[in-house]
Amino acid sequence: MFDLDHLKVRMHERNLVIYSEENGIEMPRAVFSLFPGNRFLLCVANHKGKWQPTPFIGTAAEVWKALTGKLAFALARWE
Repeated sequence: MFDLDHLKVRMHERNLVIYSEENGIEMPRAVFSLFPGNRFLLCVANHKGKWQPTPFIGTAAEVWKALTGKLAFALARWE
């Protein structure tokens, strides 16, 4: 596992937003959007901060596994 200490999480409506702060600016990394049945759609931010949907829908644990596995690049430090 890699270091995740630079990441923060906040709620926004029905979403869990994962972000980092770069030079005092909030930079979105990923979002878990709540769907009916306690399922989440995973989206990751592109280089311009726009949300890009992924094919991953599941429980929070399933989506987290996909994000920290196949999509771990979205969480990497930018230093």
